[in-house]
Amino acid sequence: MRIRIKAFAAIREVLGRSDLELQVPDGSRVQDVFERLATEHPALREIPCGFGVALDYVAGDHALAEGDELALLPPVGGG
Repeated sequence: MRIRIKAFAAIREVLGRSDLELQVPDGSRVQDVFERLATEHPALREIPCGFGVALDYVAGDHALAEGDELALLPPVGGG
């Protein structure tokens, strides 16, 4: 199945782009996609990363569906 990835801030810098599409096996979970990206870009493992699908925060065990957009979200600070 095909999914879209949206990367922000430091994660975007590590991946070298903010948008990409991936072909992943049916039944893939968010953590599976993260592990694949981290294998290709080891520096990704050094950044705490949150996940969002369909405008909701999700855990790594969230199952993905065809056409989902997975957001890779670095920690945010502010005040």
